[in-house]
Amino acid sequence: MAYNIKLTFETPAREKFRGRDSFRLRCTASDAVGMPNEIFLANRELIDPDNPTAEMKVTFQAICSAFDLSIYPPNVPTEGQWPPFFRVASFDIPLPSLQVCDETIESIKNQVNSLINQHNNLDKLYIAQEVWIPGQPVTP
Repeated sequence: MAYNIKLTFETPAREKFRGRDSFRLRCTASDAVGMPNEIFLANRELIDPDNPTAEMKVTFQAICSAFDLSIYPPNVPTEGQWPPFFRVASFDIPLPSLQVCDETIESIKNQVNSLINQHNNLDKLYIAQEVWIPGQPVTP
């Protein structure tokens, strides 16, 4: 099976984050073939951890592995799951410089390529062991 996905990186824009210059990077996965668009692992966290009734924010965590794609649901966490991980098709993060943005883009491309390679490798099965249960039949 063929696996492909399109990543769209939006041009980093200069912004203030916690009073300092930072750059914003948005990445969107789309048009996936053989896999979902939701390949980014995220979780929900309280905006104010000291206030359990506070609003929740979605935080990008990582690029999913093939295993992550099989256990975490898309777009919302499973009720009662802790930590509340789920998969999303895009993320938006602040970064400290354009150089870090460029490095982050290269890292994301490499990790998504690794995810595609994982899928390709999972499609290849090899005989790991042959066993007769309870034993090999006797032929006369």
